Order: sequence, then C-alpha cells, then structure tokens
Amino acid sequence: MTPWNFEEKVNVEKSAEKFIEKMTSKCTYLKNEDVLPMSSLIYEKYMVLNEINKLKIYSEPISVALKQDIYRDLFERKQKVTVKKLIDYLKAEKGYADLKREDISGIDVEIKSSLKSYHAFKEKFTQAALSEKEKEDIIKDMTLFGAEPKLLKKRLTAKYPDYENQISSLIKSFKCNDWGRLSYKLLNGIAVDVPGQGEIGTVMYRLWNTNDNFMQIIESGDSLYAKLIKEENGEVKKNGIEYSMVDDLYVSPAVKRQIWKALQVTDEIMGAMGKAPKRIFVEMARERAEKKRSVTRKDRLKELYKSIKDEKVLYDKLCDTDNDALRSDKLYLYYTQLGRCAYTGRRIEIDELFDNNIYDVDHIYPRSKTADDSMDNRVLVYKPVNENKNDIYPIDGEIQKNMKADWSIWKQKGLISEEKYKRLIRTTELTNDELAGFVNRQLVV
Repeated sequence: MTPWNFEEKVNVEKSAEKFIEKMTSKCTYLKNEDVLPMSSLIYEKYMVLNEINKLKIYSEPISVALKQDIYRDLFERKQKVTVKKLIDYLKAEKGYADLKREDISGIDVEIKSSLKSYHAFKEKFTQAALSEKEKEDIIKDMTLFGAEPKLLKKRLTAKYPDYENQISSLIKSFKCNDWGRLSYKLLNGIAVDVPGQGEIGTVMYRLWNTNDNFMQIIESGDSLYAKLIKEENGEVKKNGIEYSMVDDLYVSPAVKRQIWKALQVTDEIMGAMGKAPKRIFVEMARERAEKKRSVTRKDRLKELYKSIKDEKVLYDKLCDTDNDALRSDKLYLYYTQLGRCAYTGRRIEIDELFDNNIYDVDHIYPRSKTADDSMDNRVLVYKPVNENKNDIYPIDGEIQKNMKADWSIWKQKGLISEEKYKRLIRTTELTNDELAGFVNRQLVV
C-alpha cells in the first residue's frame, strides 16, 4: 500500500466508522451494549417522557392519558415546549382556566427536553416514506460523521439515492454531535411483566403507559428489569475486570491509570465482601480550581452590598471584616445570604457562626449523588433543618415556597449565581444522565 493507492486499498468510510464507534461509550446499565446517539428518536422520546412523567397539577400527579396528550399535542407539534406553553395548553384545551405557574410542580424551571430529530425529519422528509429504522440509521451516521460533511453526504446519498436533496438540506440545518448514556436494548429490547396490567412491556412501554420515571422503573427494589440487567451483564461479571475495559475509554492516560486502580481496589473489596457495593465514590484533586479563587472576596462583596440599601449593619460588619477571614467559606456564605439561613430565612448570629452544633454548610445536590463541592452547590443553614433534610433532592416544597422570594433577591443582587438559584428552586429529581455526567466530569478533572 502506498499514498497513491490508499483509497483503493482502504475503505475510508468503514475505517472511520470503526474508529469513532470505538471511542463511543457503552450503556450505563448493559455493559456490552453501545449507547444511542443523543439525537436518536427513541432517546429523545425517553428524555421527554422521563421529564414530564412526574408532572403534578395542584400537587396531584396528572393522569397517563393527559401526559400522552401533552406529548402529542405539544412536543410533537412544537419544536420547543416551555412551561408557559404548557400552561396555555392546559388552560385552553384541558379546562384548567385558573391555572398558575405555582400550581404546577414536578418539572424544572424550564423544560429541557424536546423532539428535535422528530421535527427535523418531519420538516425535511415531508413526502418521504422512511421507516423509523431508516431514520435512526441516518441519525447514527450523522452523529458518527458529523465532523466530515462531505463523507457523510456521500455515505447517506449512497444508501438513500432517492432522497439526495432532503439529505443535503438535513445535513446543513441539523447537527447531531453527542451520544446518550443508554442503549436501544435497555430502552426497548428488554421486556418484563408489567405489574397490574397483564402486559409484557419494555422500559419505553412503561414510560409511555405509566407515570413512572426511568429510575423508578429500573432501580425499584422489586424491579424485574434490574434482575434481567444483572443476567445480561453476567458474562461481563464472570470475565472479571480487564485493562481493555479502561483502555477503550476516551480519556487521558493519567486518568486511565487512576480509573484502573479504582477498579482494582473495588474488585478486591467485592472479593472480601462477597458482593458489589451499592455506591462507589471517586474523589479527584482540584488544585488548579482552588488557585482560581477570587483574589479578594471582600472587595466583591462590598461592591455588591453598595446596591443593597437596607443592609447597612451587615455592610458595616463586612467593612470591619479582615480580608483573610473571608477565606472561610462559612463566613463568605453568611454574607452572600445576607446573614440568613438559606432554608428558614432566620437571622444567623455571627458570633455563633463557627459553632458546628448550630450551623451547617449543606450541599444542595447531595454529596451521596455528586462530588460537587463548589459554592454553587453549598448553602449555610441551621443544623437541625439540615439534619431533617438528609440527602433528599429536590429541596422540600415547603422550604421552596417560603424561601423562593429571598433566593430571588439574592440572585438579583448578584450574591448567588443563576445556577445556584436554579438548583434551589428545582422541583424534579436528578436524572440518570445528569448523575452520569457528574461522574464523568469528576473523572476528567
């Protein structure tokens, strides 16, 4: 083989496909199955259903029929669904004439999921009789070869010569870049008896025909899916751990070494215990992040406090505070919360601030679920309130109701970030994809 006959000897498309597929991840649950593209039709449907299945109106779960109507009438008809559009729809079409935003719970401040791929094909392939399998095939190719539009166009027009114009238009206007965290087999290839329905259903069947979210379906104590998943992964478990499991990961060699060591330690623990641990936490050093801390927290706070006219006493205390003292996260949180508990709004006595029997620093996203120790994830609270909260997320609805106005003021004044505010007011549980993302980011760091 020479540079002059390279393309004759090597199938460039196939080689590129194998190379990219090797870099993609495996399913979070089925260790031998490839993940779906993030833009996959079935993956987008899973994301939408998982988000709206916990929707409540007047604190009551909506019916399955209403959930299905919302999916068809809103998500299948509109490219972007907002909470306002949802409320307008419920008012106009479902008889909720007096419905207000505060009457809706179970969803986040904004609806994150959508059916982008569904709408892209609906717009570009109006007259085309493409099957769902063919659409999924196109989406996979677009995810694999998105960085090489010429190669992508050549590949797709060869497969679908009757749709060359539509394919060209789709490639120009619609981008597929990322991969999901679940496989087709997990979502739609494992079927079990559905409790109380006399039906055999997949995860997608349950997501559509019940109000259960993904975690309830997969990880409930009596989940038949969980048992089948263990059986599917049996071969992986028999084979034990091998370095090839790590070597295939698309991370730096330094990170690979650390992951491999963690796997070896875990394997030893499992051997000693005779069973797998329920959770594994991997904590990585964040030295570089620490160095980026603001040079002077005091100057920043003083600048912010200038616009807060009714907090002169606090401002005077701040001015008298030594800059080095504000290296204490507790004290810094005290000033960003206007000297109040983040969950009760009660005044905090600064003289008692460092008494750990009175005040705690709580993690909004629980440490049992994420390793996020940033300021965006920490608040200063009364210890008894924190003890009652435990590791539950989202924050209790009563706390949110009582404190939302205060949190909003803190955000408006620049004392807390938009991200922190969203975490405080969020009403939905952390999704499996989000939890997996937290782990991945922690490993990369």
